[in-house]
Amino acid sequence: MTAPGAGAVEPPPPWREWIRQAEAPARVSEKPEALDDLLVLDCSVGHYGGHVLAGFLGELGAEVVKLEPPEGDPARAWGPVDATANGLGLAFLAEGRNRSYATLDLTRPEGQALLRQLAARADVLIEGFPAGQMDAWGIGYRQLQPVNPRLVYVALSTHGQFGPRAAQTGPEYDLIDQALSGLAFLTGEPGDDRPEARPTRVGSWISAYAQAAWAGAATLAALHWRGGRAGPAR
Repeated sequence: MTAPGAGAVEPPPPWREWIRQAEAPARVSEKPEALDDLLVLDCSVGHYGGHVLAGFLGELGAEVVKLEPPEGDPARAWGPVDATANGLGLAFLAEGRNRSYATLDLTRPEGQALLRQLAARADVLIEGFPAGQMDAWGIGYRQLQPVNPRLVYVALSTHGQFGPRAAQTGPEYDLIDQALSGLAFLTGEPGDDRPEARPTRVGSWISAYAQAAWAGAATLAALHWRGGRAGPAR
């Protein structure tokens, strides 16, 4: 193919060759990442929604540091009881990628002081404790906001941070979340008394993944609202 007044134009390579080069795993490190200038502190303990959300942000390039209690996150044991890898549950491993791990006891004054120092440099903090727990430790949003006004604080809870159900302090369960959302009812057939037609739990931990997806969208919206991706000086 020749354009008027110009030399021959090379045809583009076949699609399979182009996409192989464009998405070659060996060249991933050469590509820019959307959130590569953000620091995320994952303080969620025993909370799979927070665990998944941290993974989402890490996949987009953020530097994620998961802070665990001295005894370790109980989520490390989650997954099929007869299938583990080096003592870790497969569910934990599946979503525990793209982050660093550190021990920090948030119940002790020393740990709380260290978290304030980390939060002063962070862009996002994720927590999944019962409403008011981080406040009781002196490291909730109201206490951290003066330390770092640009901090995006993500509090995950089935029962919310305020309102009539917020005072419930029990742990979150996927089955309860599905029932409260109405999802389990949608899997059945109203008015049908057959066992297979009654409200049924969806097989996957869908509530945690839905929570992480919505929280991820809210986190990105908050980062956009605060005026760009650039965080506080590290």
